[in-house]
Amino acid sequence: MCMQYRYREPKKLPPAQKSASLYLILAPKDMAVFRFLLEAYDNVAMFTVLDPKATLLKLIFSPHDKDCVLQILESMRSKIVFSVQDQI
Repeated sequence: MCMQYRYREPKKLPPAQKSASLYLILAPKDMAVFRFLLEAYDNVAMFTVLDPKATLLKLIFSPHDKDCVLQILESMRSKIVFSVQDQI
């Protein structure tokens, strides 16, 4: 389980053929907090801003880590408000 350990052991899984992604919409004032919280999880995922005015983010991660990323996002909900979409 990814939430229990600061350091994640390397996984012995076949290489992913493509990245997985989720789209998030949050308030512009929460962008810095979101970045800070995401970086605290040792590069499990990264994001890019697709629309700065709407604060639409594309979160990119390994498909092997999808459950971990969803747990991380759920833990972030106590700090900031955002919505998650599989597609835009």
